[in-house]
Amino acid sequence: MFSWLFSTWSSPVAQISSASTDILEDSLEHPALTCLRDLVVGGGGAWPPRASYRDSWPAALKPYDSVWRAMEPSFPVKESSTDNSYNRKLIDSFRSRMRSHLEHHVNMGDVQSALERAESYPRVLFTGGLARILAPASNFRRWGVTPIVSEAQNEESVDFPPQIEMPWSFLQRHFGTTSPGGCMTSLMYANMRADDRLEYSVTVGMSESHKSTEYWNTKLLVGMEERTIPMYHLFARAIAFFEAGDMVAACDAAQIRQ
Repeated sequence: MFSWLFSTWSSPVAQISSASTDILEDSLEHPALTCLRDLVVGGGGAWPPRASYRDSWPAALKPYDSVWRAMEPSFPVKESSTDNSYNRKLIDSFRSRMRSHLEHHVNMGDVQSALERAESYPRVLFTGGLARILAPASNFRRWGVTPIVSEAQNEESVDFPPQIEMPWSFLQRHFGTTSPGGCMTSLMYANMRADDRLEYSVTVGMSESHKSTEYWNTKLLVGMEERTIPMYHLFARAIAFFEAGDMVAACDAAQIRQ
């Protein structure tokens, strides 16, 4: 089924850059193309987005990377327990340590100032990587352990530390998303580095099969976007020409033989 996707599996970085540039430089005007340009601009000039990580972030935001690195080894467990009492202790302990790390390392005032300054930037590249930490960090806090257990699922409400809630609210406004737990962009696309590695992991300490599954799950989704972004552009151009009544140009754009 996916043979077309895996047949030549080197990451087509040049192709992505070319397709994104073609979209940004397309002079044709239509709402479909405007939305497509917004998608590319929102991805930092490319789609799928290539996030930047800790080294390029403002100093106030770098502690989020440190907190993630400290917590990621204790989130997964090799074997789940069905003992609710045991799981409750596991969840509460994880949440307590996470809150302690956040309170110790993150300066809320400095974070607020850094985010406010970032709003004036024409392209805020670091937020892609930051979203990749904050979105799953919300899930870390929500579930407390993975695989997810019923003790966490039965909770009717969960409070989130302000160190997560405040910057995540900023990113929700910035990217126009309402999801409290992230989306494909923040959970998957922003985690695949240009050198074909995952920046962050939820399988630290697990078997190679777990790590491989995590990698290929992300790789598949990112790879599909890499290969379909030129198609998105053709579709948008075809729609524009079709609605303008130019059927010849519409067929050419859609690469349809008459």
